[in-house]
This record gives sequence, C-alpha cells and structure tokens, in this order.
Amino acid sequence: MTNEFPRDVEQFNKDLQALSTWRKGKHRHPERGMIYFVEAVGLDRIKIGYTTGMFQARLAVIQTGSPVEIRPLMVMKDRSKLEEAVLHREFVQWRTHGEWYKLTKPIAEWLFAAWKDTDLDHVVSWRNNLEAIWRHHQIIS
Repeated sequence: MTNEFPRDVEQFNKDLQALSTWRKGKHRHPERGMIYFVEAVGLDRIKIGYTTGMFQARLAVIQTGSPVEIRPLMVMKDRSKLEEAVLHREFVQWRTHGEWYKLTKPIAEWLFAAWKDTDLDHVVSWRNNLEAIWRHHQIIS
C-alpha cells in the first residue's frame, strides 16, 4: 500500500474515540445508524453516506436520482453521524461534490483496510464489487 492517504484505519479509530469522548462530555448521545459506501459505476466516484433507516431504501433513492448504475460496496453498522463526518474530512481532497468522492487508490486502500479490520458482525459488504475496485487499483491481484 502507498502512504498517500493521510491516516490509516488505526489512526481513524483513535480519532473517533477521542471525538466520542468529547461528545459524551457534552452530554450528546448521537443516534446510531450505518455508514455506507456506494459506487457510481463507470464514473470513478464513490458516495460516503449515513442513514438510520433501511440501507436498501436509501440505495433505491440514490439510484433513482442517478443516470448510471449505483453499486453497493460496504455498510458499516452501529456507526454515528460523527463518524461519517470524520470520513468526509479525511477524504476532503478527493471530494467532487456533496458526499461524492473521486475513487482514488488511497480511498480503495482505506476500504480494503476497513473491510479487513472491521468486526464482521458490524459490516455488510458486496465482496465482488469491492474486489473489482481493488483489482483496478492493483491492491489485490
């Protein structure tokens, strides 16, 4: 893996812990939901979003507004809106608009590391879709 990405998954988790502690000190208990990653097929774009509802319903809404196929990649369950905001900040240099980002090798590497390091009870992935991205960015062969 290259070191283009500013932080690895371990540092990301440390930042989240620090932010969570700060938020609890303010007596805020963020609602738990899920962070999702979807790909706009053929556009080299990925959306990082958050929902407290049903992911399939959210995916249908995104697909309805998209001129290209939207392919699910990964859903991280039991997450907060704050965690999504940290991801948005981490990937800001690749942001194209809103919650959409250019699908770069560093983002693909982060997805690979997060997929490997996350408790499987808390992640739903579409492995074939992820593997296509990882092969494209030469993370796996």
